[in-house]
Amino acid sequence: MDWDLTTGTILYSERWKSLLGYEDHELTDSPTLWKDLSHPDEIGEAELQLRDHVESLWPFSHTWRMRHKNGDWRWSLCRAVTLQDDAGVSQRCICVFTDVTDQVLAQKRVAELGRRVELLLVSAGEGFLGMDASATITFANPAAVQLLGHGGTNLVGMNLGQVVAHGCPDGKSCVLATCPILAPLGSGLPNRVENASFGLQDGRTFSADYVSTPARDDDRIVGVVLTFRDVTKQRQLEAQRMQGQKLEALGQLAAGVAHEINTPMQYVGDNVFFLQDAFADLLRVVDTYREAIAGLKPDPAHADMVARLEDAEATSDLSYLTETVPKAIESAQEGIGRVRKIVAAMKAFSHPGRAEKTLEDLNDAIDCTATISANVWKHVARMDRALESTLPKVRCLVGEVNQVILNLIVNAAHAISDARTPAASEHDLGMIRIETGVNAGFAEIRISDTGGGIPPHIQHRLFEPFFTTKEVGRGTGQGLTLARSIIVDHHNGYINFTTEVGKGTTFVVGLPLDG
Repeated sequence: MDWDLTTGTILYSERWKSLLGYEDHELTDSPTLWKDLSHPDEIGEAELQLRDHVESLWPFSHTWRMRHKNGDWRWSLCRAVTLQDDAGVSQRCICVFTDVTDQVLAQKRVAELGRRVELLLVSAGEGFLGMDASATITFANPAAVQLLGHGGTNLVGMNLGQVVAHGCPDGKSCVLATCPILAPLGSGLPNRVENASFGLQDGRTFSADYVSTPARDDDRIVGVVLTFRDVTKQRQLEAQRMQGQKLEALGQLAAGVAHEINTPMQYVGDNVFFLQDAFADLLRVVDTYREAIAGLKPDPAHADMVARLEDAEATSDLSYLTETVPKAIESAQEGIGRVRKIVAAMKAFSHPGRAEKTLEDLNDAIDCTATISANVWKHVARMDRALESTLPKVRCLVGEVNQVILNLIVNAAHAISDARTPAASEHDLGMIRIETGVNAGFAEIRISDTGGGIPPHIQHRLFEPFFTTKEVGRGTGQGLTLARSIIVDHHNGYINFTTEVGKGTTFVVGLPLDG
């Protein structure tokens, strides 16, 4: 598969098509052909890794299923290399596909067999020890290591008498004449013992039920297999397993928290940076005014000072700062509050759950989000807000709604930036318009831009996971997918768009007023 990264075209070899049972003429080369034939559950990961390879040039080798002409799913191993020109710009990505279905299925069968054996040994409450005729341990399952108090120690190669006191003379190696566990070496019969005392090296003891069974190689007895369980610690072991499951779940939660914390931290970071510069500008104006108050302004001899004051106020745009700084402080406090809620949620792990929906003012949410995202849009667009003052409050998860608004504003800014011609000056700004209102029982948010619009051939894919028209490194293709999930799945609302190529796009978000 030969992917021209500069044009987006992809050529497929005749052999590539034949791997999936097709003649060369039966499939038409297109950039989406390989994705159309890939398994829907696996194409997202494959596309994500391939994009990462193209961007980072890490070695690429990934296996996923592709649909054969006969309807079967065949496993394909794809290995790729990206070629760059002399300037270091990626030009072509060459992908080589190999049908590895037989190998994958064989590996799955072996893995499943191994998983079942491992599951049996690992999950069993009983300990298993294999020993040769001299009581040297040849195998120990995790439960045995745990029960015998040796932690991560590898028991293989140690003599049983060095590991646990079980009836043999203290400090001496086990021998057939004195070791009850080795008794099957002589009798050839299993030896079952209940309530035996097992002593550990740290001085602790526990009661154990065990059975010692002869291990045979053909007709020859070569050792014994000891199966034992701690009958006094069963409840303790169950509690430990539950704790292990809880720790595993906590690790998964931590990964989710690391992802979720990104958005509120963006609020905090952007606003702290903004306030730092804004207050510095204000302080310069204040200092200049203080000098003027000292009586210098009425004196014509100090016309230069008056000019400095006027210049400082014009440069700092004092009215703009006076209006927006309080809003930035408010949104920063909101971001900090969200971080605290996330941390509090981790502490309350024993009572996990989603925060309750509350009545929120969407106009306030839009104002805050527009303020903290100003650094994204203010260099490419002006923003016009037509917010309905009588808009009822909406019962929602305001943090998630803020995420949707932020994604749509950022997308609008990117669309305007992409549509600008190279000759456009910094004063040739586009327009982002945000409107709110009520429509048939829904509170509506309309976010419009004057970008280049969305081409008809990709409009139906806009909400697909990992689909993006942005270059590698600028977008992941998850923003609109996440927005749809938040609005439709979490709030029973709707999100749609209208677009006109060359003129712009309007996204419409509807949230039910009845909650």
